[in-house]
Amino acid sequence: MVATLVKEAPVSIPLDEAILSSLVDEWPIDPVEFMAREELRTLIERILSNLTPCQKQALELRFGFRDGQERSFEEVRVGCGLKDGQHARRVVAKALRMIRCAIRNSPELRRELQEDFLK
Repeated sequence: MVATLVKEAPVSIPLDEAILSSLVDEWPIDPVEFMAREELRTLIERILSNLTPCQKQALELRFGFRDGQERSFEEVRVGCGLKDGQHARRVVAKALRMIRCAIRNSPELRRELQEDFLK
């Protein structure tokens, strides 16, 4: 005996109102805000890709790109294995200069920053 499925037959599943309301609020942030953050994260990754691994790590630690926690130059020194806090300060300063130079010399980056984040 072969069972057949009738397309016109309605399927009725009882749903609790509490369950429905919890499903609606499942997304913790606004999707537009989420996309803006993702675009910013992608742009930052593109900019940081031109730095040395030490410079990239120093900026990530100093400004909290990974975990949102900003760190002192002493913590950057320890995290990067540098000899002293002044060395960490110089590494961060040089990385920032390189980023400014990259933005200044790249019309594409400058345009992206102006269009998306400097409105």
